[in-house]
Amino acid sequence: MAGRDVWLVHPWSLGPLPTALPVDTVVIGAALAGARSVRSIAEPHLASWLPRWATCEAAPTLFPLVDRRCDSFSQWWARTSHGLHSAADLLAVNEVTAS
Repeated sequence: MAGRDVWLVHPWSLGPLPTALPVDTVVIGAALAGARSVRSIAEPHLASWLPRWATCEAAPTLFPLVDRRCDSFSQWWARTSHGLHSAADLLAVNEVTAS
């Protein structure tokens, strides 16, 4: 795949591909020498290895970000789920499609 853009898929990034990928991007499970670029989703399990081979994008989040510190899980849950009444509400906030 010399000279091509590559999207690197690893076991923790098997979800839908980012919509901003160029149409001719090659999606593979291992980086190839000579690729024009290699991009992937950041993954803590691979943090010591992956950034050396690919430009890593932030993983998509399911829950809305909380803008201030929470001292307990209960406090975080109350803030992040405020106004959400169902899983569909949660998915809609983050524009995640249910499959």
